[in-house]
Amino acid sequence: MASSLTASNSKGSLLILSLLILFACLFYDWLYLQKPSVADTFETHAFKLNFYSFKNSIQHAHLYYQIKSAHNCLVDCYKKDGVGLDFNRFGYPISTRFSNTQTLSQTLPQNFDNDSLLTDQDCSQVWQFLMGPLHDSTNNKNARYLAFSNKHEAVCVFKSTRNSHQLITYDTIDGEVKIISLKT
Repeated sequence: MASSLTASNSKGSLLILSLLILFACLFYDWLYLQKPSVADTFETHAFKLNFYSFKNSIQHAHLYYQIKSAHNCLVDCYKKDGVGLDFNRFGYPISTRFSNTQTLSQTLPQNFDNDSLLTDQDCSQVWQFLMGPLHDSTNNKNARYLAFSNKHEAVCVFKSTRNSHQLITYDTIDGEVKIISLKT
């Protein structure tokens, strides 16, 4: 008799759990898909979280550079998963494209210290290195963020494909990361 009560209780619990999941899915559909303002709010919060994460990552990388600067390190000062992060003379990340496996004179261009060499790919590499694989990647067909460089000002610009009214900018000269709101 006890086994039949347990079996009916577990079936009843499973039915209740199934109904709760169905209700949650319907509520999500109504809330997220039927109310675009709610979806926009979620995207805005996700954008801000990525902004703060990127900003903290830049500060962390700069502090790491300062610790290593006693060794006069510009290339691959900060390594993760076999990839090295490259820094400019101000101690801010600018790329992952240079490698210290060769001598610096073979690897680096003559004007390496000139931040006008910044490319879209460099900006994308900095984002991917600092944000890691769990965050939105940049410059691929499924990207949530696109990376651009403003070579004249040595600034990286990151644009969300889901939040078109804001940009994240990263100034490689002073390390400032900020949100720019676009007027619509």
